[in-house]
Amino acid sequence: MKTLFIIIGGAILLGLMWFVHDMLSIAPQGAKAYSSYSFPGSKYYLENKIDSLVHNDANIFREEKGDNPTAEFYNTGRYFTINIDSVDFCFRYKGDSLDWANSQDSIKIFLTSINSFKERKLSREEKLDRVDELFIKKLRKNYPHSPELVPFK
Repeated sequence: MKTLFIIIGGAILLGLMWFVHDMLSIAPQGAKAYSSYSFPGSKYYLENKIDSLVHNDANIFREEKGDNPTAEFYNTGRYFTINIDSVDFCFRYKGDSLDWANSQDSIKIFLTSINSFKERKLSREEKLDRVDELFIKKLRKNYPHSPELVPFK
């Protein structure tokens, strides 16, 4: 009888280990990013520059949180979304509030999501060119030092 319990226990343990292995293999392995941009200064300084650019440029806008569930979720302080010509570009700031408070030297943002609402779907390269031309280059122009572009492959 004791041997039967050991065999059943071993089979249950083996099945449980297999289940955990399968769950870990389908779990996301971290967020991917289309591009990474480094800026000198603090996150709060960069946020002000981004807000100013969005406010003063007719080609770039950000939906109010109450108008759009996506904006409600992503415009939280860690993420921000801008819209250029019916394409949403979602960025994430590197780190968390503790990192942002302690780091005044540089901040990095990652372009994490691109959603197009146009009838004609743009290629990935067209979308990246569009955000670079209409957002990043304008942000660079209004920034005291040029941010460095580090594309992911």
